[in-house]
Amino acid sequence: MAARIAKPVRARPGAPLFPALAALSLLGGGCSAPASDADTDAGPRCPAETLPVQLASAAATLVDFCAELARTEDERRRGLRGHAPLAAGEAMLIEFPFELDGICVVNDGVSFSIDALMVAGDGTVVAIESEIPADDPSARCHDGVRWIFETAAGASAPIGPGDSMRIGDDSAADAGLSAR
Repeated sequence: MAARIAKPVRARPGAPLFPALAALSLLGGGCSAPASDADTDAGPRCPAETLPVQLASAAATLVDFCAELARTEDERRRGLRGHAPLAAGEAMLIEFPFELDGICVVNDGVSFSIDALMVAGDGTVVAIESEIPADDPSARCHDGVRWIFETAAGASAPIGPGDSMRIGDDSAADAGLSAR
């Protein structure tokens, strides 16, 4: 998947701007996210080069992931191209500097199908593109997107628009990453 902007970039009024930080390595290994547990808010234990991310549905279903971070323009453009298929509990979090309109997902050059969740600056899932086929060049565009959260196809099934994403723990918040 690669992310691109389909129309002129404009920040949403009142959207916070976050300072650019050094990018995390995208060469990380596997993730061992624990099974989801609606009684805990601890999140997954992730390798240092990934971030713990929880998706929460209105029914309090928690889905845990360890996400590689794509923060720079080059990392966002590359996305999952050339990446090994995502295993259970693995994901990619594509971060934009602020909430934007016209953010598109394409899956060309990616050898596996994905789900892509479009997430607003406050952590609300605004749209989901499910089961995007491998090597699909079709653009799927949405407005009000701060993050694109990509999982293996089907992994985000319990989540829908209006549900929420929580990034990491206190260390993620200290790095300028926060959503709900």
